[in-house]
Amino acid sequence: MAVTSGCGDSGEREALPLPVGPQTDAIASLSADIKGSGASFPDAFYQEAVAGLAPVAPKLRVTYEAVGSSAGREAFARRLADFAGTDSLVGDDEDLDPDEFVYVPATAASIAVVYNLDGVDDLRLDGPTLARIFQRDITRWTDPAVAALNPDVDLPDISITVARRSDGSGTTKNFTGYLDRAAEGVWRLGSDDTVPWPDATEGGQQNPGVAQIVHDAPGGIGYLDYGNAREIGMSMVS
Repeated sequence: MAVTSGCGDSGEREALPLPVGPQTDAIASLSADIKGSGASFPDAFYQEAVAGLAPVAPKLRVTYEAVGSSAGREAFARRLADFAGTDSLVGDDEDLDPDEFVYVPATAASIAVVYNLDGVDDLRLDGPTLARIFQRDITRWTDPAVAALNPDVDLPDISITVARRSDGSGTTKNFTGYLDRAAEGVWRLGSDDTVPWPDATEGGQQNPGVAQIVHDAPGGIGYLDYGNAREIGMSMVS
């Protein structure tokens, strides 16, 4: 895939010269409608790649819809999409044939834990404490376990609002996989695209939905891709 834009030293996007030659001419002559769907995690990358491809192959019409990893895999398996973006492999509990899938690495990024605490610029949480927060064993920011990790922070005495994905999500699988390893013996919800979240949590559609819940809820905490968190300007746990 040819991408015709990049970042200069200033961080501003600048156009790159289009390549020339027989290979470029062959790409320019391609004509097709290509539909992709799946994870919201790499959506920004795919949209940029599609935009960069347009000047090189104007007859290739490529679209990508962020619907979540699970929905994307199902759409691909049902021949409703030509490719799927996913952060996780086909699970044993999915009614899909894993032999139908060939995985090609496209991009990589980190998962950030974001929070909304007025006046708190540096919040530290370890794996076991995060696990207890997300499974609702810890429900207030002044809990002794949180305070012990942040001795110099004036934590507000307010309830914690936990935001998590409501759709099947590779981001959820990767985040809960981290909790499964970092909080072994503490984390009880397992690791998958969906897990049995406690009722006292709020579900959001895709990464933007989780970000919106945290943004709107004083005392909120959630997980989403680092790029999205940085772009929005959200506070991130260290």
